[in-house]
Amino acid sequence: MSKYNVIDFLIGHFNVVAYIVLMMIGLYAMTGKTNLVKKLVGMNIFQWSIILFFVSLGAKRGATIPIVRGNSHSAHGSEQLILEAVHYANPLPHVLMLTAIVVGVATTGVALALLLRIYKQYGTLEEDELLEKMEECEKALNERDSERTHETEAKARLMTELEALGVDMSTLEDTALSE
Repeated sequence: MSKYNVIDFLIGHFNVVAYIVLMMIGLYAMTGKTNLVKKLVGMNIFQWSIILFFVSLGAKRGATIPIVRGNSHSAHGSEQLILEAVHYANPLPHVLMLTAIVVGVATTGVALALLLRIYKQYGTLEEDELLEKMEECEKALNERDSERTHETEAKARLMTELEALGVDMSTLEDTALSE
């Protein structure tokens, strides 16, 4: 393939090349960045490149909308219309991408709400810092649970010792309540 054939191919398929470049930018942002907002922007770029690609597949030069207007005076289809699909644009990619746009906007809204919550909780949106802070919180929770376990075990031992000494627990509780 000569140099000119490649250039002609790229010019002829400019929209596909542009969508692939956008897709790669979005993929890089999702995988290569550590900031969660940048990852979300990358996800949106990736998503929009796919939407634009599918919409461009449904486009056709010189095509019209697929609405057939028949003669309203004809008697039960006595007059046949000859339709040629070549003259109509396919509406299916556009309809599907309209749904994808709605889902994308909703996903972005939920993701932004989650990012706000994460920022309020941890004070950062950087992955590395978040992982460190989450590990610190997990260690603190484990320590607290360990202390509670030790307290529970100590109470159980004390109860066992009091029962072994013959102390009636109901009498002890009544005495504590009366004071």
